[in-house]
Amino acid sequence: VLADKNGFTMCAPAWTAAGSIAAGVKRRDAAADAILKTVTAGDTAGKVRQLNTWLTEHNQYNTTPDLTTIGNEPHECLAALEGRIGTQGPVCDGYSRAFKLLCDRLQIPCVLETGWAKATKTSAVEFHMWTLVQVGQAWYGADITWDDPAVKDFVGAKSGRENEDFLLVG
Repeated sequence: VLADKNGFTMCAPAWTAAGSIAAGVKRRDAAADAILKTVTAGDTAGKVRQLNTWLTEHNQYNTTPDLTTIGNEPHECLAALEGRIGTQGPVCDGYSRAFKLLCDRLQIPCVLETGWAKATKTSAVEFHMWTLVQVGQAWYGADITWDDPAVKDFVGAKSGRENEDFLLVG
């Protein structure tokens, strides 16, 4: 693990033990391989839709009441690639990083985008991450997080509210 002479490291606590990064990469790759085996579409848009479906039907947005207390794991791609729910579920950057990794593995150009978002006209702005994905010659927005909306008092991966409202927008 890389650290400076004073012990400073940019690694999250889960990645500081010897071998933890290699083990995490192995878990990430195994989870991505399993998801990619479910992608059967021949066209890029179809592949993107199947990735959106897998991620939204196998995850639940993190239900922790105060998201400032969740630590780093829900922000990582592994949270969404492994399909997590409840207080272990991913947040926007976990969904986005997972989607980008899967697109990269399928050689679909995809970039992470960050900024501010509002869930409604009257809600406060919050920091948010989503992706831009290239289909053909055009780039489109893909917000996997918002395609997997939180459902009050529901705990589980598949709420029935999964959608494509924020997929290939633009």
